[in-house]
Amino acid sequence: MDDEKILTIIKNTVYLIPGVKGFADYKATPKDELSTKDVVRSVEFNVKNDNNHLMIHLILLNGFNMKNVLREVQYRIKFELEKASEYTRSYIVDLVVDDIINE
Repeated sequence: MDDEKILTIIKNTVYLIPGVKGFADYKATPKDELSTKDVVRSVEFNVKNDNNHLMIHLILLNGFNMKNVLREVQYRIKFELEKASEYTRSYIVDLVVDDIINE
């Protein structure tokens, strides 16, 4: 599965989960805007052997149980990626919360 398809699956999955505001730009400096709609700027890829390691940077909404939100994001992304690859690849999904905002 190519990187573009992986990013599309991540984007489509994350926005469906309550408590997630959006993606965070992991390369942003304090002067830049942290929030981004560009998934490429919020996902770090690392491939070792047969494992695809993804680190996804998120912005969450205040008032939701962070542990439950992150567990759901991690489970759904891992499930959708493995389903799309017909269970021939293994994915490790790490999540980084870069900000929590009130809305």
